[in-house]
Amino acid sequence: MVFTRSGGVWTQQGSKLVGTGAVGPTVNQGVSVALSADGNTAIVGGHGDNGEIGAAWVYTRSGGVWTQQGDKLRPAGYVGQPVYFGVSVALAADGNTAIVGGSYDNGGVGAAWIFARSSGVWTQQGSKLVGTGAVGPTVNQGRSVALAADGNTAIVGGDGDNGNGNAGAAWMFTRSGGVWIQQGSKLVGTGAVGPTVHQGTSVALSADGNTAIVGGFGDNPPPGSPTSFGFGAAWVFTRSGGGWTQQGSKLVGTGAAGPSVLQGESVALSADGNTAIVGGDGDNGNAGAAWMFTRSGGVWTQQGSKLVGSGAVGSARQGGSVALSADGNTAIVGGAGDNSFIGAAWVFVNSTAPSIASSGVVNGASFMPGIVPNSWITIQGTNLAPPTDTWDKANVNGALPTTLDGVSVSVGGKPAYVYFVSPNQINAVAPDVGTGTMSVSVTNGNITSVAATSTSVSVQPAFFLWAGKYPVATRQDFSYAVKNGTFTGLTTTPAKPGDVIILWGTGFGPTNPVAPVGVQLPADKTYLTAAPVTVTVGGIAAQVFGAALAPGFAALYQVAIQIPASAPDGDLLVVATINGSQSPASTVITVQH
Repeated sequence: MVFTRSGGVWTQQGSKLVGTGAVGPTVNQGVSVALSADGNTAIVGGHGDNGEIGAAWVYTRSGGVWTQQGDKLRPAGYVGQPVYFGVSVALAADGNTAIVGGSYDNGGVGAAWIFARSSGVWTQQGSKLVGTGAVGPTVNQGRSVALAADGNTAIVGGDGDNGNGNAGAAWMFTRSGGVWIQQGSKLVGTGAVGPTVHQGTSVALSADGNTAIVGGFGDNPPPGSPTSFGFGAAWVFTRSGGGWTQQGSKLVGTGAAGPSVLQGESVALSADGNTAIVGGDGDNGNAGAAWMFTRSGGVWTQQGSKLVGSGAVGSARQGGSVALSADGNTAIVGGAGDNSFIGAAWVFVNSTAPSIASSGVVNGASFMPGIVPNSWITIQGTNLAPPTDTWDKANVNGALPTTLDGVSVSVGGKPAYVYFVSPNQINAVAPDVGTGTMSVSVTNGNITSVAATSTSVSVQPAFFLWAGKYPVATRQDFSYAVKNGTFTGLTTTPAKPGDVIILWGTGFGPTNPVAPVGVQLPADKTYLTAAPVTVTVGGIAAQVFGAALAPGFAALYQVAIQIPASAPDGDLLVVATINGSQSPASTVITVQH
């Protein structure tokens, strides 16, 4: 089953996925699953298909609907039966390369198969992968598999390596010109305790393929217990110049309960390889848990306490499977034993990570959803910034900062110009990103939010407001033209018919000449709006003397108008229109003779 998140809420998308062409009653579809980076391609393993030869099924999503793509994937060149093809699966980021493990091929030696997609058709790429240097008859290569984002680096775990000892290992393979070769010797982590460590039970790769993590659930077994049921651990390896070396000591999470925790039963990495999650489904009498680790300067440390999802029923075995989002801020933990093996999954989010609220990217004046290039935007959410600050000290010679107190904003892949930061709100000037759907993210320190999406349009006019409804309006001498009493302790005079006033706003779009972005504008040039602006006051057309970006400011528009002579007294709606787009019809200006 596929689930999608919107505004922090998860919902199932469509019906369960059941592949066609399955053979036999115990196909075990779903024993392994993987997604492409965009979430539009899925692969599902079923190692029991056709008398335990096994198979895998690929699905694609279009318009929120999932359909099977082609026939099930079957292995060529397998030896004997069972093969358990499909016991593990992985996809490249673009979904065009798949790897499928078959841990019992050739009497338990095991192998992995690569498939490539072209024009929607899947074909096996080369012969099966079998790592050299294996020891023993039941190595179980293919027990776990993973791919780098580009699909050109693969890791294959074999937790039965080293004869009957089941010490385990992992093998690296690289692709060039469609040909796969083993890269270096098998990986075996140091510091393991006991003969049946089962390294290679689980594996994962960073997006660039230069960081690998290998789980071994049998490490450090308690005295007198079955040697394959250990405390467990995970090992990290890094690649440099084509060579792999272990990075630091093995990872063992603290706070575990019981001797047979089985840490390393599952592992996953963030895209940059700096965040790892390690599942241990034997923790606390098979209740299970997961542990987070982060890397800084090549050193790994545990992040917080172990993760245990609420609402579990019985021995849930949380941590039997795990996965991480690319940014490492969202984790999912599977528990196959929950509620008498009905099973469940729990989602965790990094509580320190910045989070953009649903529809939280809005016009900086109207607070309506949307972006206008080179205009003010407001981002609403949580953990957006540690302090409250403005760009006053970071504004150098009129150039606006793209980072303020370690906080930055990306809009459509370009940096925004950050003016104000606080834990729940950021005000910034949008970069020149054009129009269309834009990805927006906030980075606070070294943690980046899950990207939000917002629509960029050429114009979305709005006036900044006083007291939530009165437009920021000044006379030519910059005195305030607003109802008296709006500001405590300050006497103001509202506009009267015939007054020339300046309305201040944003979102009025392109200028002529084109204005520079990210700087305070000079006073020696006028940047008029490229399209004419009309304004009505109380439904009466006002004379507009001009609309332009204000000198000495960034992305701030001035619209100079004359209050119509026939305007009555009272709070009158003031609406600006440019290129058919109107400012919100909730802004009122007080007119008083």
